[in-house]
Amino acid sequence: MREKIEELKALVEKSEVIYISSHVRPDGDSIGSLLGLGKGLLKQYPEKKIMLRLKDEVPSYLGFLDVSLVKQTDVYEEKGILLALDCGDKSRIGIDGLENIETLVNIDHHMTNPNFGDLNIVLSDASSTSEIVYDILHGLGVEIDPEIAEPIYTGISMDSGSFKYQSTGARTHEIAAELIRTGFDKEKVVRKLYQSNTLSEMLLIKESMERIEFLRDNSIAMLLITEEILENSGMDIKEVDSIVEIIRDIDTVELVFVLKPFEDKTKVSIRSKEKYDSSEIAQNFGGGGHMRAAGCKIDGDMQQARKLILEAIGEGV
Repeated sequence: MREKIEELKALVEKSEVIYISSHVRPDGDSIGSLLGLGKGLLKQYPEKKIMLRLKDEVPSYLGFLDVSLVKQTDVYEEKGILLALDCGDKSRIGIDGLENIETLVNIDHHMTNPNFGDLNIVLSDASSTSEIVYDILHGLGVEIDPEIAEPIYTGISMDSGSFKYQSTGARTHEIAAELIRTGFDKEKVVRKLYQSNTLSEMLLIKESMERIEFLRDNSIAMLLITEEILENSGMDIKEVDSIVEIIRDIDTVELVFVLKPFEDKTKVSIRSKEKYDSSEIAQNFGGGGHMRAAGCKIDGDMQQARKLILEAIGEGV
């Protein structure tokens, strides 16, 4: 890790233009790591042109963070280096053309990451990419202030399941403690992330619970996000991902699939406890992720995807 941070430092110091980006359809870790690294590098290298880029908009539930530095675009207009954050593979960057990118740095924590960068800082045992960003900034000598600490803590908290997932280790808690000591408003972060559910989100839970399909003595759960669920709850399909975590928390459930339409495919979110490996299942369909949280896209509509998933896990249709 130390050698890779030194390589990154050399790249940053010789580059005039530095892009920082994260994956399409961003989540808490992607935004947290993007803002944390961006603000940290801007503080350390104020003379450089450092630009934060996202193809898709920041989710509304992360609107409490200062995202004023982030530009929503899929264009890299000048030659420079790109620091790609939290992208399990190159396609997740969401940019068709990288002609102006002279060096691609891949910073990630997904165990299925194929090391697609010219420089790869990939640590699959980290709770989150935000955790890796903390170590990078520390290695670069950046003094982490409350403005930098807030998004990094947000990313770690979100991707560690509020510090309860298997990937949460002693180092995760040590970093969280150091971030809290900077004095950012931790209570605000907790309130915004975990105590601010909208009525639509609660209606989504109600509508979903009535439609879950249970298999193998209630140990496997599957939910198809239908138009009826969206209409009755008032939720946008882009903001329904949290339901998979709620279903996974049912005591008997060991494996969860939540399916929703995505263009001409079906997007599948997978969560598991100790008996199943989510990433292994996702890889059957060209996806990836972590042992306890993964995802994939399957050609066809949700019923077709459901059939393929049931076949893959050895269930009858």
